[in-house]
Amino acid sequence: MATTNIPWCEQVWNPVCGCSKVSTGCKNCYAERIAQKLKWTMFQQYENVVDENGWTGELSFSESKLEQPLFLRKPRVIFVNSMGDLFHENMKQEWLDRIFGVMVARPQHTFIALTKRPERIKHNGVSLPNLFMGVSAENQQTADERIPHLLNVPAQKRILSAEPMLEEINITEYLHFLDWVICGPESGHFRRPFNIKWAQRLYEQCKEKNVPFFFKLDNRLPQEYPYGYRCQI
Repeated sequence: MATTNIPWCEQVWNPVCGCSKVSTGCKNCYAERIAQKLKWTMFQQYENVVDENGWTGELSFSESKLEQPLFLRKPRVIFVNSMGDLFHENMKQEWLDRIFGVMVARPQHTFIALTKRPERIKHNGVSLPNLFMGVSAENQQTADERIPHLLNVPAQKRILSAEPMLEEINITEYLHFLDWVICGPESGHFRRPFNIKWAQRLYEQCKEKNVPFFFKLDNRLPQEYPYGYRCQI
């Protein structure tokens, strides 16, 4: 289990890795870039999930990584499957059952899972007290497509991650049912334009409904960016 630079969690847990692109937010996928590097440095888990063109759509399960949270006694905030999508269409039900089983066995940890395939969550019981379930949405279209699916999930807490945020998003009609909102610009050399006013307006929506808001800072952004908007759940 690895530590991470992701500011809203402490560690990442990848018992399964691999993915495929489903929308414009996936264009410059950071996990795909990392997977390609890991493959060329002979990490066997990534051998078939990625090639020179990116994700292949294949998934790889790791028995040893599955058990990692079982050896952590101190409570942690753990991002589940940062190197893929927990509800990818090629995810085996057996793998999911075993992943949820580890979460049940370690109630002291808080697990966070984000998906771009929320329509698939309904086939899996995710009402665990230590699991925060969320969707990623990069624009208004994907927010309107994915958030309603999330609202039908009996999750302990529901999260919207607007990252990478590629345009202004209005989520006022959903905020009564959300417990946390994350947003931030795209990262990497090919990152697309980001307007700070999008984050300001999203923050104002959350503030009005008293929903915790987290703005991901980027040290390459100008100093006048609204650091005061950073708020953890």
